[in-house]
Amino acid sequence: MRQPVTPTVTGQPGIIPTQTAPNPTATPLYLASVQKPEIIGYSVKGLPLEVYTFGSGAHGRMIVAGIHGGDEWNTVTLANQLIIYINQYPDVIPNDVTLYILRNLNPDGEVRSHDKYGRLNSNSVDLNRNFPAYWRQEFEQAGAGPYPTSEPEVRAMVDF
Repeated sequence: MRQPVTPTVTGQPGIIPTQTAPNPTATPLYLASVQKPEIIGYSVKGLPLEVYTFGSGAHGRMIVAGIHGGDEWNTVTLANQLIIYINQYPDVIPNDVTLYILRNLNPDGEVRSHDKYGRLNSNSVDLNRNFPAYWRQEFEQAGAGPYPTSEPEVRAMVDF
């Protein structure tokens, strides 16, 4: 039986850095033993959007974390821990599945703050509302952008 993996949280290379606010740069994932992620695009401020790939099956599945950046920084931490776990136990991925993990869709929001002010990207758009499905320009809480996929983060994910 496998033992659960609990990564050590420090700022040292090889393990996840500490999550604190304010965060001067988007939280990188330091793992010498994990394959390098594919960069599928860049945020408004030019930070990379990284996708980790596990398995090679015909059925693709994707986990997207950090869509609301600093407002949901804990999902980035969870994605980091999942990447570590799957790297250590790759057989948890079924043979017929390819799993993609986009660990932080809104790195600009994470850099800005780990609270409600980190929710929007650097164009003040709620990325969750910028996807083409059911898009409308006005929402009660925040804008959805001038048109569907107007934001580079959403465009990169849709293109991927």
